[in-house]
Order: sequence, then C-alpha cells, then structure tokens
Amino acid sequence: MAKTSGGVRGGSGKSNKQSRAIAVAEESIRHNRYETAVAYDSKGNLLLNKKGGSRSVSFTKDEIAKLEDSVFTHNHPSALWQTGIRAIGTSFSHQDLTFAVNANLKEIRAVTPTYTFSVKRPKNGWGVSPKQVKSAYDRAERKVRREMDKYLNKVGRTGTSYDRANISYYNRITKLVADEFGWEYSHRRR
Repeated sequence: MAKTSGGVRGGSGKSNKQSRAIAVAEESIRHNRYETAVAYDSKGNLLLNKKGGSRSVSFTKDEIAKLEDSVFTHNHPSALWQTGIRAIGTSFSHQDLTFAVNANLKEIRAVTPTYTFSVKRPKNGWGVSPKQVKSAYDRAERKVRREMDKYLNKVGRTGTSYDRANISYYNRITKLVADEFGWEYSHRRR
C-alpha cells in the first residue's frame, strides 16, 4: 500500500496542462450515471481513468501506488437523481478522505452536476494516517448530526428543512475534518 503519513511534497499549483486536463475530465464525468475516477500527474499526463459502479470505484494496490502526488477527481452520481437543493450533491465521504491520505494524493476532487469539491494536501504532507482520518470523520459526523437535529427542531421538520440539512451534512463534516488537520477545503458552484 502507499504511504499513510503523507509525503513532504505539496503545494497548490497546477500546471496549465494539468488544469486543462482536469477541467475537461470533470466536464466529461460530471453527468455520468456511474462513478468514474480520473487522475493526472503534475505535468498533465493521464495516470488513471476508471469506471466504477453507481456509488464507488475500486482500485488495485498497483493503481493506488501510481497515484502518489497526483490530482485525483471523481464524480458523485447520486445527485443526478435529485431535484431542488439536493441536486447540489454531496461532498466527501470518509472513504474519499482516507483514500486521499492512503494514496498520498496532492489533491482529491469530487464533482456533481452543479458543484466541485476539493481537498488539497498541505505542503508538509497530510500529516495523519487513514485511521486518524476515519476517527476525526466519525467525531465530526456525530457533531454535525447533533447540529442538524437542533436545526430541524428549531425550523420544523419539513421536506425543505430536511433537504437543507441533508445537503449541508457532508459539506459540514468535511469542513470540520479539514479544519482539524489544516487541510485546504473548498467547494464552488460550477
């Protein structure tokens, strides 16, 4: 398996070729009905393009080893079947974040039809193990669940309030985990 503690390489700069390649790849997978993963090295060379199932993509140890220091992007197709605010889709799962650390990615990205989510490795490396990420994610999830219950109790449990809580859920968890470890997390509307 790849290193779990993260390397010392980092930084947020992408080459123009890499940025263009990622943008093209994300537009091509954004509306796929199956999860697709794509990765590029710092020069914009394609390292991986793999189709998965409706909710995940599986990787071999050899594929994971090739991804170190890459920018890895994938789609979250569940948003395709949603309407209204839920069509925004979800941010990262704990599997996404532990994968980023385990593979020592430079950046992990996820796209939905309307949003792009990103977590970047700090210049000094991820600084944590996948097990630490999972523990932090679990703590954040418990906190966010309490926050969402409090919100729903305050505004009432309607379809709209559930939708708002649901769409905020993974975004808020990812933000808490990123803040705990000093990672750069962002999300932007397409």
